[in-house]
Amino acid sequence: MSPWRNLADACGLGPHPFKGAGSTPAGDTFMNLILKSKKEVFFLVLLIFLSFFTRFYHLSYPNKVVFDEAHFGLYATKYLSGQYYFDIHPPLGKMLYGLIALISGGMAGFEFEPYSEYPNFNYLYLRGFNAFIGCCFIVLIYFLIKEMGFSSKAALLASFFILLENSLLLESRLILLNNFLLFFIFLSFYFFFKSEKQELFSRKWHWFNFLTGVSLGLATSVKILGAGAIILLLFYNLIIKEELAEKKKKELKCRMLFYLVIPFLVFLTIF
Repeated sequence: MSPWRNLADACGLGPHPFKGAGSTPAGDTFMNLILKSKKEVFFLVLLIFLSFFTRFYHLSYPNKVVFDEAHFGLYATKYLSGQYYFDIHPPLGKMLYGLIALISGGMAGFEFEPYSEYPNFNYLYLRGFNAFIGCCFIVLIYFLIKEMGFSSKAALLASFFILLENSLLLESRLILLNNFLLFFIFLSFYFFFKSEKQELFSRKWHWFNFLTGVSLGLATSVKILGAGAIILLLFYNLIIKEELAEKKKKELKCRMLFYLVIPFLVFLTIF
């Protein structure tokens, strides 16, 4: 059994099994399941609605360049104009913003001076794209927590914590990079826990581990800090999962391929 499932059960946040056959009529059990499912869907829809409301409401304010928008917005315009620029971070985040800027009609020439007012081009496309990723991140947390073996209540609770966390809200409303970084990191965790539920070396096991590696590569291609997720997953497999040492060397080689080689190839491809 997964250590996360053990933790969920110990905290009383794990999924509750059905009662014995003689304790509750089958009809009542089925109706309870339907009602529970409807309630879960309702709260999930509410979560999605609140995510979009908090991230998109009055997104145009302030209509000035704020904080690191002066850097990341400017770098996006450099892609459109073909100008050279130097940045300490890998390029994926700025490439995504550059793509959105290209689709929205371009904004080449604007220098993104701090606290300067935005001209006529629609900067909301850039902020809106980041806000959308912020909404997806909240929903991702819900499914990640459930994938780890916790109950729907625990998943909703964790998601609402993310929803109401003020720094994450701010990150989602400006032209910044950390939203992309967090989304790809936790997406890799989600695919990793999906792979843990698959039969070893099955097609799905390989597929979900491959997606884990791709997500790790995308996270590292936004910021080098994304490599911390690679270290964390390797630590979990090599240290925490003690039974790994008793398995065939083939699994260890596969995981090294998925968690080291594939992220490196993705990182290299982005450059």
